[in-house]
Amino acid sequence: MVTRAISHSHSGLKDFKIQRFTALVLAIFTFVMTGFFIVHPHPVFAEWAEFMLHPAMRILIVLTAWSLVAHAWVGMWTIATDYIKHYKIRTAFLVALVMILAVESIWIIVILWG
Repeated sequence: MVTRAISHSHSGLKDFKIQRFTALVLAIFTFVMTGFFIVHPHPVFAEWAEFMLHPAMRILIVLTAWSLVAHAWVGMWTIATDYIKHYKIRTAFLVALVMILAVESIWIIVILWG
């Protein structure tokens, strides 16, 4: 039986669905930002601030940040459990990853809503 370090108790299908949904959110954000830069090839601060501070854009940025965190967690957890065989090293790696992703999430929310 396989033991999991910092495991999440769900199937690979759930991981697959999380990866696909978060990739979709990240793609939507990329298309929105690309569209903005096509419409405003050389934006001035006022245009950029108005665009980024719009409530819909703030929500999209938070969803994108959470998607990035979830996408990174699933991908890195999979890599760690496949390639890092030593339990203590894998646990340390995953704990460090959780801390990095948590700080990133909090930092983005503080920047946007602070």
